[in-house]
Amino acid sequence: MSNHIPMTFRLMDLPLELFQQIIYEAILARGRKRGLRLMLVNRFFREQVRYVLCMNSMLDGAWPYQGEYSMVQSYLEYWVNTEPRDGNRILVIIRQVAEHLTTEESETKRYISSLCKLAMNHDGFFRSLRNASVRECILKQEFETHLHAAAVYMNHVSDIQAWGIPESTSFLFGAPYDLAARYGSTDIMEPYLQHDIAQVDICALVAAAQKGRLDMVRFIFESHMDAKSDQWKSFWMTRNGQIRIRTMLITPNPEIWDYFLNERGKVKLTFDPSMAGLCSMRQLSVCIRSRCCRFGWTEMARYIIGRAKEISLPYKQIHLQIAISA
Repeated sequence: MSNHIPMTFRLMDLPLELFQQIIYEAILARGRKRGLRLMLVNRFFREQVRYVLCMNSMLDGAWPYQGEYSMVQSYLEYWVNTEPRDGNRILVIIRQVAEHLTTEESETKRYISSLCKLAMNHDGFFRSLRNASVRECILKQEFETHLHAAAVYMNHVSDIQAWGIPESTSFLFGAPYDLAARYGSTDIMEPYLQHDIAQVDICALVAAAQKGRLDMVRFIFESHMDAKSDQWKSFWMTRNGQIRIRTMLITPNPEIWDYFLNERGKVKLTFDPSMAGLCSMRQLSVCIRSRCCRFGWTEMARYIIGRAKEISLPYKQIHLQIAISA
């Protein structure tokens, strides 16, 4: 007859370091999604799982900075697909917008996935999601604004041409002209440029450049330069214009640098001491090198290093600056 006495213990009774190591190994073995679910056990688990994730940098690659699918997006899609019609109005709006843009169920899920990715990268989205009231009525005008922005993002040219230009901006997805410049075709962008909204062409140029779209930058610039020659001249010669140029040149595409610098060289600029160095190569390199390191713009980093002489910095110093930024 065995005298073995079974022993029982609780995970939370273990030393804290051992408990954290078990959580860490569990997340490695089962994945980050299942690891996050451990936060639902109780308050102690929630605090320790959060600590383990942060201290081991286990979420560093989870946010879709460069368009990759993320676990945050997968959870958001689940909420959007399962939220009842009288639930969180933000989640309901995303689903209803997708259902208005397509009638096929398989396509609806694809649209929801795309719109979730767009929304979660828009400033203030999660704050709006937290503050949204349950059972709050969705106003028709507000819904149409979100629908229009989503149609631009999904490149629904015929719908945009039929609906016209909206008067407001979607707080979920952003300004339609900004989305057109970043993701749309020239057919989508054209109505906004023709509508003559204040500064829309300049803002669209900034958006297209930051997205690295040389085709859209060239289209906006060249198709409207003749019609607004005075505006473009002031664009190159005013302090505000120089600041906008600097913003446009924070781009992953070296060809956009070449294009803008070439166009600026065609304009006879009047020297203004107050703008000295504002858009110099040295100043521009300072603005962009941290972006190159943060977002992995290797092509742009090589371009900056290759133009070290124009930036008036030693070749080794450029390497050092990029290393420090990384």
